[in-house]
Amino acid sequence: MKISNHKIKAKEFFYDGCHKIYLIEDEEDKKDFFYGYWNENDIYPIEQIVDIYMNACPLKFIQTCKLKTIVPQCVTQVTFTTDNEKITIKN
Repeated sequence: MKISNHKIKAKEFFYDGCHKIYLIEDEEDKKDFFYGYWNENDIYPIEQIVDIYMNACPLKFIQTCKLKTIVPQCVTQVTFTTDNEKITIKN
């Protein structure tokens, strides 16, 4: 999958139910986030990221758990590309 110009290898992500989306790249990411207020109920399969991003609040962003920004807050357009489709979301 690609999100904008970033190739994504994550198979899961954390979502806080509002605007924070963090891509899980390895098991260490899960361990690190579990030390905070995150838990298994906050993890979603990567196949749901487009729907969740579309329905998240306007402050939404996507970062890796290591805090690399993939989609900053308040961008006007994001493109999600998989092997089967290309979806562009205009905010």
